[in-house]
Amino acid sequence: MVSEKVKRILISRGAPYTEAQMESMTEAEAWSWVYSHPRPRTPKRHEICFTGFRPDEKAELTRLAEQSGFGVAKTVTKNLVYLCAGPNAGPAKLVKAQAQATQVVSVDAFRALCQQDADD
Repeated sequence: MVSEKVKRILISRGAPYTEAQMESMTEAEAWSWVYSHPRPRTPKRHEICFTGFRPDEKAELTRLAEQSGFGVAKTVTKNLVYLCAGPNAGPAKLVKAQAQATQVVSVDAFRALCQQDADD
């Protein structure tokens, strides 16, 4: 009989077993199925952070980014690809982004990226 943990994993991964079949499996058989059927990896989205914008502008840019498939970060993270800098961008975020080779872009460049993704 498998543990509840393995049973939940089997169910979450769509294992083709009935409740009775899972009850008759050994723990090793269940884990063997789990490891031979890994979850498909979702492609990583490019992360972008917006800084130096009014709240209404930032909200609109965030919506556009999400619709275009970007992940939106609130701070400069190690996975950040783009920092979109507005007229009031803080120097600390700019320095941190440049130190880790994050691409700093303008609003126009960001909109062009969104358009480019839509055209692809």
